[in-house]
Amino acid sequence: MAYSVEGGHSKLAAKIKKMCHDEPALAHSLLDKYTQSLCLYASHQVECGAQVLQLFESWAHHLSEADFLTFAKPYADRVAAYLKERHPNVPVVYFANGGSGYLHQQLDMHVDSLAVDWKISMRRAREVAGPNKVLCGNVDPILLYSKEPIIRAAVELCIQEARGRHVLNLGHGVEKDTSEEAVAQFVNAAKSVRLKKDVRV
Repeated sequence: MAYSVEGGHSKLAAKIKKMCHDEPALAHSLLDKYTQSLCLYASHQVECGAQVLQLFESWAHHLSEADFLTFAKPYADRVAAYLKERHPNVPVVYFANGGSGYLHQQLDMHVDSLAVDWKISMRRAREVAGPNKVLCGNVDPILLYSKEPIIRAAVELCIQEARGRHVLNLGHGVEKDTSEEAVAQFVNAAKSVRLKKDVRV
């Protein structure tokens, strides 16, 4: 909806936020229509072979916690609940990009896992989510511009702080000018790091 209202990428998301606050009924009407479409589209992806789905809230970093609870979470959760009802064996991941400040508000959503960005430590994310919630993330993608020891250190820190029940990943996508070598170093580090049983976090 944000891309539709803004007409493309926006630094401030001013138009869509103005709509949400000045014309909330219109915003909710649009969100409802998009949600209905996303339920059908995501379900169709599963029917065509998708084995895991991620709901990506790409503009969450523009939202306050209150706006997230009003204009984002209810609709994303509707999609997740729809998918879990129709495809209970297909894992659903939710990622609020830039929304780690209100990670605690995502714990009751109908998803199997929560992806987190790099603006929260994995140690803190684990404290908020508890020991059993599966988390994804949260290495800063810009660290892939660094040298191999830095990449390896970031991977190891993330793994050790997550303490299991974690899918290692970046805290967002791979930037387009990231070298293939850096991606390989990230993957190789992920394969080689082992959880230290004697480390308490």
